[in-house]
Amino acid sequence: MLLKFTVKAAKGAQVEQIEALQKKLSNAKGLNTAVGKAFEKTLRAHFRFLDMRPNKRGWKKSHFWQ
Repeated sequence: MLLKFTVKAAKGAQVEQIEALQKKLSNAKGLNTAVGKAFEKTLRAHFRFLDMRPNKRGWKKSHFWQ
């Protein structure tokens, strides 16, 4: 997925913040790593929630989602 946007700003502190943000976002490997870790955390939380649900038929839990 490619995101591209243009920002126009007057001189000042905002320009420095925008340039710092641009440097962080230009590192595709670091950005992808951060997105991947966040996705992993989200999936683990979702599977933890699914594992906490009671079994529909009342059978012993197999902890499939772990």
